[in-house]
Amino acid sequence: MCDINMADLVTNEPPKGLADWCNKKRKVNLLIYKVGYYYEPLEDRRKKCVECKCTACGAVTLQEYIKETAPKSRIGFIHSETGEEIFGNKKTTCPECGKSVTAEHVSSFGSRNGTVIERYWPVTFHNVNGNVAVLQWCGERRVDRTGKDELNIYQYSGAVFSKTEKKRLTGFYSNYWNRQCFIGKWETRKTFADRVEDVCMAEIYQPEEIPNVLKGTFAENSKLDVYLKCSDTTYPVTYLRLYQRYPNVENLIMNGLGGYVNKLIQSSTSYIKTTPTLKNFKGLKLKKAKPNEILGISKEALRCIKQNEWDSSKIDLYVHTHTQGVTIQNIDRIVHKYGSRIEPLIGTGADIPKTMRYIEKQNKNLEDAVTYYNRVQYIVDYWNMLRKNGHYTTDTDILYPQNLVKSHNDEQRIMQIAATKELEKDFKKQYNKLKKYCFTCGGLSIHPAETEIEMIDEGRELHHCVATYAKRHARGETAIFFIRHINEPDKPYFTLEFDFKNMCVRQNSGLRHCARTPEVEKFEEKWVEFVKNTAGVKKERKVA
Repeated sequence: MCDINMADLVTNEPPKGLADWCNKKRKVNLLIYKVGYYYEPLEDRRKKCVECKCTACGAVTLQEYIKETAPKSRIGFIHSETGEEIFGNKKTTCPECGKSVTAEHVSSFGSRNGTVIERYWPVTFHNVNGNVAVLQWCGERRVDRTGKDELNIYQYSGAVFSKTEKKRLTGFYSNYWNRQCFIGKWETRKTFADRVEDVCMAEIYQPEEIPNVLKGTFAENSKLDVYLKCSDTTYPVTYLRLYQRYPNVENLIMNGLGGYVNKLIQSSTSYIKTTPTLKNFKGLKLKKAKPNEILGISKEALRCIKQNEWDSSKIDLYVHTHTQGVTIQNIDRIVHKYGSRIEPLIGTGADIPKTMRYIEKQNKNLEDAVTYYNRVQYIVDYWNMLRKNGHYTTDTDILYPQNLVKSHNDEQRIMQIAATKELEKDFKKQYNKLKKYCFTCGGLSIHPAETEIEMIDEGRELHHCVATYAKRHARGETAIFFIRHINEPDKPYFTLEFDFKNMCVRQNSGLRHCARTPEVEKFEEKWVEFVKNTAGVKKERKVA
């Protein structure tokens, strides 16, 4: 497969009948109107009217002309059937065929190529010389000023799979303004990614033909057609990639766990990164054959899951926590009592019920240290520090100390000392560079961070994450400053991050990320002006 350009083998022509399929998906019909004239024989002169063309039936009708009063002064017409006054972008019916349409004045349409009023995203499956191709097309329906309705189908995105390899296909590129420009043919890309996302059954062209398409390919027994029906939206490309690596995943699909498989794929995406991955399958034993062995649970547990029709979230929780004190009998009680707070404990190996009872006993110690929802993460962070410092043990007195906050801070201090030695020179260099920006005004003062320990203490006192900026500050990628009251120079008050590249404040937070006070806002404005003057920033000239 790697010696052949698969883009040359995949058809660039849309499948036969795809255009008709797209036309059946039509949801938008327009009634395009403009000023026209008709001859009035009784008066022997031309009179003004409105000429309407329906994109559903193609009929042209003449309607009574009206004009809206100032200030809008829009042109409209009186509907000959309903008698209502119609102005731009209003839903109505075609006077000729009676279909639902949206009235649009001709000025709403561009003078070239028309305006896209609908897009369709059909997905097709192909057998390409024994390889499986999943192709997504973009159907654009355009209407121009004359009412001409045209459907164009372009290559959009896809993938081709052999038994061992995969290739990404694309039919567009993004230009300088991030607009999609269609190439007019399929091209391969070096990096593989699933761009055929969130596919629903209504977007699949001829789904009944999928088993026939897969015959003779590596995916003949993949049960892809069954997977595509397991949820409202699915990921055929990522599923084929999963099946290519672990063919036994088909056993989960055939045992009614297709929704769970799809949930694992779907939860690997986010608002920022929409490309699905296989990262959530790492905890499963996909080389095993039996479904319960793949999930790592007993046959009885799998039988109970299927009988009670558990949702995907509940299955995933049990799969990852059944060795941590969560059982078939108590899972509902734990979820009801603790909800999403147990999520940080999943995968840690800790006894979840025991840990949650311990956290409840530590509530008094944790009140001033962390917020309510971060308390479970607090003990997980403590265990992680034990591992990094080489202090981790199975001794429950150490894993569950009498005072979690004190033990957490002790381990954190050990880490601070070790980390500070590595960044000490960089911090000193950065401090010498920034100390010229120290400033005092109106009872407040500001100075740059001098050591990493100072940043850690700042974050602990104000309950924010400034300590995570230590390396970036030391490298000069950002600049962290501390605001203090003059009469309390050692007490953290506000923490400021400054961007010297753009000469602006990125953020300025107080206790638990509270907003600036009016006093701090005024101080910040004066300090920024001082920084610009000190740094020699030229002021913009005012244009007369």
